[in-house]
Amino acid sequence: MGDLPRQNQPGKIKYFRGVNPNEVTDAFNALVEDINTIGVQVTDLNAGLNASSSTYWRGDGTWVQPGFSSLSGNIAVSQMASGTSASSSTFWRGDGAWAAPAFSNLAGNIAASQMNSGTGATSSTYWRGDGTWVQPGFSSLSGSITVAQMNSGTGATSSTYWRGDGTWVQPGFSSLSGSITVSQMNSGTGATSSTYWRGDGTWAAPPAGGIYHDGRLTLSAGVPVLTATVSGATTIYYAPQVGQMISVYDGTGVNPYNFLSGPTDTTGLTLALGSNWAATTLFDVFVTIQAAVPVLATVAWTNATTRATTLTRYGGILTNSASATARISNSSTITMAQNQGTYVGTFATNGSTGTVDFIFGAAASGGTAASFGVWNMYNRVRMSTIVVDNGTAYTYTSATMRAARASNTNRVTFISGVAEDSIQAVYSARWTSVSAAGSFVLQSIGLDSTTTSYAGSPLQQIGAAAVISNAASPAAYISPQLGQHFVQALEASDGTNANTFDAGTSNSLQVILSL
Repeated sequence: MGDLPRQNQPGKIKYFRGVNPNEVTDAFNALVEDINTIGVQVTDLNAGLNASSSTYWRGDGTWVQPGFSSLSGNIAVSQMASGTSASSSTFWRGDGAWAAPAFSNLAGNIAASQMNSGTGATSSTYWRGDGTWVQPGFSSLSGSITVAQMNSGTGATSSTYWRGDGTWVQPGFSSLSGSITVSQMNSGTGATSSTYWRGDGTWAAPPAGGIYHDGRLTLSAGVPVLTATVSGATTIYYAPQVGQMISVYDGTGVNPYNFLSGPTDTTGLTLALGSNWAATTLFDVFVTIQAAVPVLATVAWTNATTRATTLTRYGGILTNSASATARISNSSTITMAQNQGTYVGTFATNGSTGTVDFIFGAAASGGTAASFGVWNMYNRVRMSTIVVDNGTAYTYTSATMRAARASNTNRVTFISGVAEDSIQAVYSARWTSVSAAGSFVLQSIGLDSTTTSYAGSPLQQIGAAAVISNAASPAAYISPQLGQHFVQALEASDGTNANTFDAGTSNSLQVILSL
């Protein structure tokens, strides 16, 4: 058969056809032995045709570049850059490296279904950092919404506002709720208790020349004019009567100050009295300025008819003529500079420290005395009171003038801070004379006296031999007074006969005065 069917040379394997089967078997076994010994060379496979670094030996005996469609199974992470930097947050990038992708590198759009499977995703929900779809609240938002994001900015100007119907409109005052604050008006610049909002958009004091005394002294909060008895009061009020302003010289000029805390305040200024206001004493009341705020301050009189600190006009208003120690609370006094207290009235304490009465007359045996312990400089009102003696009839013989029924409660006590108003008094009384010639009675009105008639007031009623019953009404028109005074019902008999007084059990003293 000639030579063997192979030639055994290093690195070379040759195959022959046309030999008998036994020889082929021997040759195949020799081939396996050679492969195990020296390995398969690229040139041994299809002579290396198309073999390159990007081709692989395919089962059809050719060198080809495989496609992904030809692959089966899964590629392992370790087969991609040896798995270097591969983690749950990195991805295989086109440059053959594992990296965390940035949104800027993504193309196309992520679908809602790719985010929590779209669970909860609607037209009003948004993707939240916890991986869920939710409807955000305003508290969850950061940054600022732009005008362009609100109705595309249509109608938005420096004078329009975003309305609840989703449009930009200019609101009217009727659309506003609540109250405007001072800080919203020119940022509150220049706003004080003595300035007002002016039409030019600034806070300014009213023009000089206006004098304001809009309140009244009173003993009841919110009641500027007392029409019922108040006894034993321990607080003085300066309450609004015709307005809310008081003019005060504050060291720079006579300026108006608002003495109310707000438009609904009916109390005004308040002064709580105490033991440092002596009993049975008159006190002038001033409004003065402390730390730009009006307060009440008092100065005591020397006695019932004499001031310790006189009054003088400054800028058209009555003020303290000299620097004075003034009390602003039971524990505090101030030095009130000359002219820096606006005089608003006077009050008188009763028999106890720090208490004041405003008592209307009433009926009682011997009468229930009236006592008006408050007087106002401004906004005075005319008042009338009647003291009625409804005790049983009585007799009196002496010719000595005395208080009617010898009662000091048949009187009206009042005060007057400035002598400007007259006082009118009428004493209406019934009497009965004894049956004796020349019998008579005297009925009269006294001022600050129980023994002396006020000029022109005595009225003599002459009796006769028979019993006479009659009525008399002596009257007195008392000139303006200063300080504290009283009007007293008086009587006298003829000195011989025991004539009867208060025969109708209703003698009355009526007084009309301004307070």
